Parts: sequence; C-alpha cells; structure tokens
Amino acid sequence: MGNPLTGFRNRSRPVVFLPDGIVLASVTDGKTIQLWDGRTGEQLGNPLTGHTQWITSMVGSPDSKVLASASDDNTVRVWDAQTGAQLGDPMAGHTQSVSSVTFSPDGKVLASVSLDMTVRLWDAQTGAQLSDPLTGHTQSITSAVFSPDSKILASASDDSTLRLWNARTGVQLADPLTGHTEWITSVVFSSDSMVLASVSADNTVRLWDARTGAQLGDPLTGHTEWIMSVAFSPDGKILASGSYDKTVRLWDARTGAQFGDSLTGHTDAITSVVFSPDGKVLASVSTDKTVQSWDALTGAQLGDPLTGHAGNISSVVFSPDGNVLATLWDDNTVRLWDAWIGAQLGDPLTGDTREITSIVFAPDSKTFASVSDDGTLRLWDTRTGAPLGAPLTWGHTYWIRPVTFSPDGKVLVSASGDKTVRLWDARTGAQLGDPLTGHTDLIRSVVFSPDCKVLVSASDDKTVRLWDARTGAQLGDPLTGHTDLIRSVVFSPDCKVLVSASDDKTVRLWDARTGAQLGDPLTGHTDLIRSVVFSPDCKVLASGSDDKTVRLWDARTGAQLGDPLTGHTDWINSVVFSPDGKVLASGSDDKTVRLWDARTGAQLDDPLTGHTDWINSVVFSPDGKVLASVSEDKTARLWDVRTRVQLGDPLSGGRIRSAVFSPDDKVLASNSGNGMIQLWDQLTCQIPDRSFENPSVTHLSYESNWILWDSARVLWLPVHYRSVISPTIYFSRGTLVLTSYNILSVIAVYELLNL
Repeated sequence: MGNPLTGFRNRSRPVVFLPDGIVLASVTDGKTIQLWDGRTGEQLGNPLTGHTQWITSMVGSPDSKVLASASDDNTVRVWDAQTGAQLGDPMAGHTQSVSSVTFSPDGKVLASVSLDMTVRLWDAQTGAQLSDPLTGHTQSITSAVFSPDSKILASASDDSTLRLWNARTGVQLADPLTGHTEWITSVVFSSDSMVLASVSADNTVRLWDARTGAQLGDPLTGHTEWIMSVAFSPDGKILASGSYDKTVRLWDARTGAQFGDSLTGHTDAITSVVFSPDGKVLASVSTDKTVQSWDALTGAQLGDPLTGHAGNISSVVFSPDGNVLATLWDDNTVRLWDAWIGAQLGDPLTGDTREITSIVFAPDSKTFASVSDDGTLRLWDTRTGAPLGAPLTWGHTYWIRPVTFSPDGKVLVSASGDKTVRLWDARTGAQLGDPLTGHTDLIRSVVFSPDCKVLVSASDDKTVRLWDARTGAQLGDPLTGHTDLIRSVVFSPDCKVLVSASDDKTVRLWDARTGAQLGDPLTGHTDLIRSVVFSPDCKVLASGSDDKTVRLWDARTGAQLGDPLTGHTDWINSVVFSPDGKVLASGSDDKTVRLWDARTGAQLDDPLTGHTDWINSVVFSPDGKVLASVSEDKTARLWDVRTRVQLGDPLSGGRIRSAVFSPDDKVLASNSGNGMIQLWDQLTCQIPDRSFENPSVTHLSYESNWILWDSARVLWLPVHYRSVISPTIYFSRGTLVLTSYNILSVIAVYELLNL
C-alpha cells in the first residue's frame, strides 16, 4: 500500500531546443510545430503540419539536423530542422497513441513508445521500421531509454519488469528483468552503458548488468515509501534516489552501499532528483514547494532551501554549464538561482497570462524558453532575466479552459478566459473562420450537439449561446434569463434537453435543437444551486442548493414534484440518483448524508452520520448497493444502502473533494480537487497501489455522454455518471477518470474500453 502520487501535471505543449541551441521547436495549437531562432525568437518558416491529433513528444537528433515528433494520431513524423520539410512518410504502425520518442545517442535509430504496450525501432535516416514491434510487456510502458553507446534499449513497465533489447535488431536480450514487486517508475543507464538502475513503487532501487540482465547484488533498501526518481552522476560513480518518504539517498553505484545518512530536510514527498552537468551538485524537488541543493560528494546541504513561491514546483533544470538552476512553479513564475549558494538571481520572471507549463534551456545556457497554458511561448535571457522579443502566440489571448472535439472528430473547439470560442480543423490545425465572439465574460463550458451541427457555450456573463458548428455563425440571440453566472450545463440522457444551473438560484430547460426555453425557470430555491442531475429515465430532475433543500422537478414540464426535501441544516453540495432511479442521496455541509425515496420525496430513516466536516460528494456504486460519501474531514465512508450501516472503517487519504465507483463496483476513486486521484479497494478499504495524478491523455475526450478515443465514440456513459460537462480526462494503470471543477464524474476500468 502506498501514498497518492503527486508530481504529475496536466498535459502541456512540448518545447525543445535542438542540441546545437540554434533552433527551438514548440507545439502551437497541439498538432502543429513551429520552429524559431533560439537566439532571437524570430519565427523560422511556416508551421509544420501533418499530425492530426495532439503532439505528445519531440526530440532533436544529436546532430541537430532532424526533429522527430510523436502524436496521439499513432504516428511519428520526422522533419528537416533547417527547412521544416517532412522527411518521408509518417512512421505508422502503432495502434494507439505514441507517448514518447527518442533518438539513440549516435542518431541512427529512433525509438517510439505507445499506449499499445509496444516499442518500435525506426531507421532515423530512412524511416523504415527496423524490426517487428518489441512486444512482451503486459501493461503500460513507463519508460524507454537507450544506453549511451546506442547498443541497448531498456524498457520499463507497470507490469513490474524491465526488458533489454538489441537497439539495432529489436531482439530481446535475455529474459525479462524481474524482482520488483510493484510498477517501475524510472530507469536510467550509467554513463559507461554497463549498469542499469531502476526504481519502483516497491520502495527499492535495483542495479542490473546491462549486458546480461543479471541483478547486481541485493536491492538497495532503506526508503520507506515509493521511489519516484533515480539519477546517475555524470561519471557513473554515484546514484541518487528520491522518495515519497521525504528523503534523498546517495549510493555507491559499484557496490550498492549507501553513502552516509539520508539527506533530510524536505517536509513532503520528493518527486525528482537531478545532477548538475559536472556532477558536483544534486538538486531535489519536493511537493513541500521547495528545491534543495546538495553537495553530491558529501551530502551536505548547500544553503537554504530555494523558496519564494506560493505554488508547487513543476520543473527544475540546470543550465548546461551547471551554474544556474531554473525553477518553474505553479504560481506562474520562473526563478533563476545560483546553483552553488542558492541565491536568487534577479527578480522572478513573469509575463505569461496564465500558468507556465514547461521550461527548457538552450545548450549554451544563454537563453531559455517558457511555455504557458495560454498557448504562449517566450524566450528569456538567462543572465538578465529579460524577455527576448514579443510572446509567440497561437490565437487565444488568455488561458484556455474547455477544449473538445466534435463527435465526428472533424472540428476542435476551444474556449477561453479571453471570452472567445475558436474552431479548428482537427486534421490540419487551421483555424476555421474568425473567433466566435459575443460572450462578455469567461466561458465555463462548451458542448456539441450529438449531430455536430450546433455548438453550445455557457459563460459567467449569464448567457448560453448557440452556434452553427460549421460556419461559426451565432444561431439566434443569446439564451438569456439567468441573472448570475451559469455554473453548469448538462444534457438529458436522451440528449433532447439542455439544462443550465446558475448562481441566480434557478434551473432552466432549453430545447437542445432550437435553443428555445422550455417553460418557465425552475424556481423555488432561495440560494445558489450547486448540483443538478437527471434521473436515469430522463423523467425527473433533482437539484441541490445552498438553501439547504433538495427539489425534484418534472423534466418534461418543469413542475416541482412535491414539497422541497428538507432536513439538512446547511448547504447541499451533491445530489445523485441510484442506478435504478428509486433512491436519491444528498450530501451537505451539515456533515450528514440523507437518503430519499425518489418517487415520494420521503426521507429514508435517519441521516448517515460520522463525518466530522462538510460532505463534498456522494455517489452510488453501479449496482446501487453501496453509497460512498467523501468529506472535508479527509475521509471517505462506505454505506450499505439497504441497512444504512457504515461498511468498515473510514477511508483516509488526505483532502477529498469527490468520489466515484468503477463499473464493476470493486474500486472507489477519490479526488482531492488539486488533480490528485486516490483509488481504493471497495471490499478491503485498502489502497490498491493505483493512485495517480493527472497523467496526459487528452486524446481521450468527452462529448454528449460519450467517451471519445481519437474522436471515435467508444463508451456511452450510463445516466448516473453524467453530472459534469467538459471534463478533464485522466488515465493511469488501466483506470479512466473524468473530473471538472473539483467534481469527479466517472471512472471506467480499461477492460471496458478494450485498451
């Protein structure tokens, strides 16, 4: 059993300097690459187009002549880094998204890793596949790395094994490397290509003979929690490991003996360790929002921790000369530090309109680039911290919130805090027409009609707008009536009705085809509405409000069904129907859960008590037998719906905002609200070692009650999972989770999608 993973980030646009530092490549709209002069910021030629889905990885060849890109469209493409011309046909063969691509150090071979659980080797010059796919792993491949001499490729997997392959022929070298008892989080070669190091969620480091695959000595033990990062010093003599037990450990790479005591000082999990290029300094990154520098020879801490930000650290990188350390933080700043004494160099670097998602140094250390989630790329002078030239942008002028494909996969729509909606050709990345303007405040949600003809947007400007999805023309006047921001929009299970819930205390029903309001607003609540949900048969709508009541409505006529359901003594945060539609559950700030007869509105027995703080979410298991409640008291509780008895002890796992069951009733997922997901075994109430925080899978999307894979419909969501529009989609270790605005809306195990 382990702790929740922290340290993963939302998918960002890749950016990379080619090794010579002259050319910088960035992904602009997700599927298009732009080349820039890395010294001046000048755009080089036209965008490189061809990928039809999100670009997941880019890498320059060692001689800087070629750029390779991998994409969710299942292909790898190779480009002339000077002219931008595509070299040959796309490298096709993978049957699922290509998650990473890397050149061998000699530049002759390109390796691609895919969600199809294979690695493929390609001739970097001709693009020809060098062998059959490298198969054998039985779960996702977490890492693939070439040995420095380019002779061996090592792959690590969630199946707890490593495999060694001849990097020219693809022949597997020896049997799988077994010994780890949990998934392998990282693998790295020593500089002489002789030793391979792996770290795992089993809390151990293991060393392997890279030629024979034999384990070298016993596992390196001492860490008491998952190890998430491992690094060899440049000379290969020292191995560093960073763990969730808040410590860094240094090891003799030859004997496996630990050097001295653990390096302590961090107060939370360590997510990354990295050596300076000369091997003299080690930097560690922690979720305690600090970076610490250590003398790699003695283990002594160099100066005070690097602090000064309100957010978590998402990236740390040494300049190639080892003198400067750059840190990227969630508070939207980059800071530069003297790597030896820890002193901050100048003021924080700011300027991007939203969160910066990655930074990268030019090889000469003189400039670096930052990429923001608003689609902006900036170049900076490392010495002065001054920006070099104007920002390089791709359309929106503020952060992008909802992004979704049309159900037919032909159009991509993005909506932004800049109050605009933009349509893009999903194949070429070209913008389709002018931005859709009219909203006067941020846009919270966009959704296509099932026939792809109409686009709906909802905004804090209190309006819903309908657009012709082909031409971008607004269809009629805005749907007005709400007098406060619109918190959510949801389709009925049959997709005929659009429902909007607002802070103006009303729910409104709209004809999803024409945009006409259906009847009068559903009024009665005396405070803002936090939750709205359809019954599985589409006949009843339930809403929960800060007025401490639940109300039931006839979804066809809008008439209130019976009196308000009263009993809660504080805000109601969540309402949900049981899968058969017979029971309604509500969770409240009054620390209780209440069950109601969905037909009569009568309360079923006494409230479910035990939580010591407000309840964020309630959810039924798919069979309707178990109800889960999650609370600000940092616990989730399971209840027998028939007897109203609590099942087992509370599930503790840090702050929890929402939860949802897997379709097979066996796993419960909880969401912390900051991107951290925790999974539990429903029967044992234990963590089944599958916790995660938002890995990148934006090729999965959601439209009109469907999960889309590469824009193709693959899973129709049951009615009781459709509580959120325009969710973020998570996928890790065979589990799919949808979440939006701190609401966890659905989870589906990978067998359902046949992934």
